[in-house]
This record gives sequence, structure tokens and C-alpha cells, in this order.
Amino acid sequence: MGANVHRLDDLRNAAQAKKHAIEIHPAGIDSAGGGGDDGGMESRVKALEDANLETRDRLARIETRFDTLATKADLSDLRGAVRADLSDLRGTVGENLSDLRGAVNAGLSDLRGATSEGTADLRAEFRKDMNAQTWKLVTFVCSFGSALVGATYFVARYVH
Repeated sequence: MGANVHRLDDLRNAAQAKKHAIEIHPAGIDSAGGGGDDGGMESRVKALEDANLETRDRLARIETRFDTLATKADLSDLRGAVRADLSDLRGTVGENLSDLRGAVNAGLSDLRGATSEGTADLRAEFRKDMNAQTWKLVTFVCSFGSALVGATYFVARYVH
């Protein structure tokens, strides 16, 4: 944008320089009494014609640029197309999210079922192992107690 501002300033300065070059001074205008040309008219007309050609070229370039710009109708059509695409996208994302939510819920349900079955199996196995360990401990305590009773009886009876 800065380059465009400098370009505009350059164009404005050039136009002012041309204006001063072709400026009509009251002393140079033919008066009604003399009848004739003061000699400066041809150069001023030539300068105006040159300025006119340059202005016409610039105007043609500007009009060419306008042909590539979007019109209000183009922007309105584009806005409608974007809104329609966004609406379609929202619908698609919503459907995909719903499908994903269903798949996650189904996976979690399966995981809960597998965890419950695994936990029940683990509890049964734990109870079985605890029962076996308990009877081993009871057997050991009874055997050791009986051995101690027997040793005490032997010591009391035979050792004095």
C-alpha cells in the first residue's frame, strides 16, 4: 500500500508540473482587439493533447483492473456458496461426531463387560487361593501345636 501512496504522490506532482507548463496567463490570451494568435497556442494545445493521451492510457489500465475485480453480485453469490458449504460441513461434522460418540460408547460398554467378567473371574480365583492357603495354615498350626504338646508331654514325663 505504501508503494501505491508514493505512486499517487508522484502522479499528483507530475500533474501539477504539467498544469504549470500549460497554464494560461491573462497576458498570453488573445484579446478581442488584436485579431490573431500570440504564437503560444500551438504549444499549449500540443501539451493538452499529450496529457490527454497519457490520461487515456491510464484510464484504460484502470478499467482493465476493474474487469478482474469482483462485483457485488459475485460477492453475494460467493457468500451464499460459503454459507451452504459451511452448513454442509456442520452437518457432516455432526454426523461424524455422532458416529464417533456411538463407537466410543459401544467400545466402553464392551470394555465394562470384559472388565466385569475379568473381575468376577479374579475374585473366584482369589477366594479359591485364599481358601487353600487358609487350610494349609490351619493344618500347619494344628500339626505344630500337636508336636509341641507331644514334646511337652515327653519332657514332662521323661526328663527330671
